[in-house]
Amino acid sequence: MWQKGMYILLGMVVAPAARSVLKGVARPVTREVIRFGILTSDKVHEIAQEVREDFEDLTAEARAEINRESGATKGRKKSAAS
Repeated sequence: MWQKGMYILLGMVVAPAARSVLKGVARPVTREVIRFGILTSDKVHEIAQEVREDFEDLTAEARAEINRESGATKGRKKSAAS
């Protein structure tokens, strides 16, 4: 029975010290995790923007090609009809 009381007393003494130590360690670690998340998010956003720009360029090139082909086809039809 006295062992249980001893453990409770030990917990009451050690808990504040452990909390202080963990708080001192956890805060910088947490800050670094958040910092890493922000940097990663920024990089992913940058890459996504580049991919979007590339896709828009490819889409514009494809549309221009379709328009050229469409214009060439119309020109052939006019020549054939004349």
